[in-house]
Amino acid sequence: LSADEAKRAHPVRLRGVVTYYERDWELLFVQDATAGIFVWPRGERFSIKAGDMVEVEGASGPGQYAPIVDRPRVRVLGSGTMPASRLVTLEHLVTGREDSQWVGMQGTIRSGTNTWEHLILDVVTRGGRLKVHVPDYGTNAPPDHLIGAQVRIHGVCGTLFNQPRQLTGVQLFVPSLEYIVVEQPASNDPFAAPTVSVKDLMKFSPDEALSQQIKIQGVVTLRRSAQEVFLQDATGGLSVQTQESVAVEPGDAIEAVGYATPGGYTPTVQEARVRRVGKREPLSPDRITAAQALSGAADCKFVQIGGVLLQVISGSPETTLLTWNDAGLIA
Repeated sequence: LSADEAKRAHPVRLRGVVTYYERDWELLFVQDATAGIFVWPRGERFSIKAGDMVEVEGASGPGQYAPIVDRPRVRVLGSGTMPASRLVTLEHLVTGREDSQWVGMQGTIRSGTNTWEHLILDVVTRGGRLKVHVPDYGTNAPPDHLIGAQVRIHGVCGTLFNQPRQLTGVQLFVPSLEYIVVEQPASNDPFAAPTVSVKDLMKFSPDEALSQQIKIQGVVTLRRSAQEVFLQDATGGLSVQTQESVAVEPGDAIEAVGYATPGGYTPTVQEARVRRVGKREPLSPDRITAAQALSGAADCKFVQIGGVLLQVISGSPETTLLTWNDAGLIA
């Protein structure tokens, strides 16, 4: 139905299997042999679970993205069989065609958090990243064996949208951890991975997926915060971002294992684990011109540049020096 036609509250009766139900968040998805659909409980609390075969009676509604079943009455008919999942890509999901459908997806779990007793996993694939929600997780910590593992996930595609009903993203709703299958376990020693140079990050490779962890080595040139340091090797520099405090200082030789992510000029490494592997050495900056700085060629590198100091702007957490040289103002 179109949104306007769905607003007419046509009577609806369908039979299908519950693919996802979360009582407190009022999320219910039901799928039959033809398709899946969102059912809005509207405050009703049903004694159902994923895998139950149910009969749903209600009325059509426009939903906030696609038509839904509104004002439902739900009757359990017995145990059902979960649908077979089709393996899809993130590029396909963001077309919106799989809204409310039971699908399969491959990716690498980068991190996990427990939010309001929901396990929320950050998953990266070649097409990008998305959130995976697992309900009724209690107060447990995220499962260590999943972080860094390459997995196949079975769940319901949920769309993210704005007020004009435009799709802004997607997420997956997974009934329980049994629907997350580990295809390649996380390494027991991620620092044993081969080292990649800064200049080779994010380049095409037929053998390596962008979702895999990478390791880089270099010297710390700046500790910008407790969770961000800048590293430089013989080929370039970049930002390394962590979720825990990093006890390193400029001049320290370090190794960082994390996920390469596109940046403005240079990739960044996120969700990184960092360890110090060498003693602090004096840093020797490259002298560059203002034109080279403005071109982006020296992005994230440790450099030296000259100019006339015009103003010191004190701020938190950084102080800015405003200078003038042949290329104009440089901060």
